[in-house]
Amino acid sequence: MQLSASAGGLGGNFEMSALKAFLQGAATVAGTILLIGLVLLTLFVWWLYWTSGQSRAAKEARLAACHFSETAVLDIEGNLIEVPARFSARFRTVDGVRFRHETPEGPNANGSRRPSFCLDGPQSEPMAAAFLSLGFGGEFGAFAKARGMPGEFFLLKVYAGTDLLAAPDEERSAVNPAEPVIYRRRPVSKGSEAETVGLAMRGRSRDGFRTDISCTSSVPIWLEEPDGWRWACDFLIADFKTGLRYRYSFAVLEQRSLDTGWAVSMSLEAARKTRQLIADLRPLRSNTVTQQDL
Repeated sequence: MQLSASAGGLGGNFEMSALKAFLQGAATVAGTILLIGLVLLTLFVWWLYWTSGQSRAAKEARLAACHFSETAVLDIEGNLIEVPARFSARFRTVDGVRFRHETPEGPNANGSRRPSFCLDGPQSEPMAAAFLSLGFGGEFGAFAKARGMPGEFFLLKVYAGTDLLAAPDEERSAVNPAEPVIYRRRPVSKGSEAETVGLAMRGRSRDGFRTDISCTSSVPIWLEEPDGWRWACDFLIADFKTGLRYRYSFAVLEQRSLDTGWAVSMSLEAARKTRQLIADLRPLRSNTVTQQDL
């Protein structure tokens, strides 16, 4: 009996020793993981601080070199455009340098809070640009509305070149050039009645435009009528007179089926109004940029 008791005691001691060793090992592993985690967290915080400092330094250096100008004069395919920053404007030069409207700050702000562009210095010649975006709303909205731009809400982008890539070349034709052709029709999602329709003019209009159009249908949640469909259309317009292409987006048409004639007509209206808007942004002062007659 004594031997059995001794064996039981030895077994219990062994189990306790094993449990104690396991707990000590687990504590060591947990401590190691915690230590590694603290080191990694410290390194991450230091990296955030360092990158934040680098970002601040870069921003301060940029602002110190800024010449803030409320306008910039661009040359897009030979079209001179004086762009006010207050039109929520962004543009990209042909070299890929991007500019956007911003509120002046730093040593060269001179107390101004009006939207401006951060330029290298006063402009002596136009900047060759490949892209311009003008934001709807605010002063640009009023400027555009005063010129009869269609649509309750729209976005306007201007690109260099007249390439339209949406419709296949085989769909183009000099016969009935303003006639629309549907080159794509697909549901918005599986089982949905809503659809996206791709249209294209077969050729150029008499005043030098060609348009590719993408329209998507939907039922606005505020409309209770079951047939209260609305079409939102995106117009990509080639203007062969200016050598530019425009992207103009807005939603107007409320009907169950898309009226393709309406879509082409509205795209041409947007094209004519955009051409005139670009002309109205032409610099008026010959000493603004160059000595040539602008």
